[in-house]
Amino acid sequence: MMNKYFKKKLLLVGLLLSLFVMLGACSKNNKENLDYKKLTPIEQFNNVAKASDPNLKEFENTFGKGASWEIIGAPIGSDISNEYEFRLKLKKIGPVEQSTFDEIKVKAQPFTDKLLDEMKKVGIEHPVVNLKILDENKNRFKGSEHLTTTYRLTK
Repeated sequence: MMNKYFKKKLLLVGLLLSLFVMLGACSKNNKENLDYKKLTPIEQFNNVAKASDPNLKEFENTFGKGASWEIIGAPIGSDISNEYEFRLKLKKIGPVEQSTFDEIKVKAQPFTDKLLDEMKKVGIEHPVVNLKILDENKNRFKGSEHLTTTYRLTK
């Protein structure tokens, strides 16, 4: 009889200890998130840019050899600190139609989602990524003047 009582008490103590360990882990994660919120916009951008750089092999498999990207933050002193620009620079596309750009946007989503996730991790509230699809010289593709080639993405 005493043995059952002792087992129940031991089980209860074990559950309480497990609960405290889990709460302690949650508290640590919250502290890490608070530390990120103390970062300056430049520090946030540097952390985000480094962590969200696409895997080159995966990027080339998706967009072809010679494709590249740039991640641009808000200008220094700007009031807009929750928007970054992901410039996707491609050698060529075809045909130059709206559906082509829309398909490229869909292909870019894993990369832009990763960027949005990293922006959230460093404490940026309501992150926005402006995806710009450009040629390799950072210009609009010839014939795309009246097409949507810039997409405002959120998560």
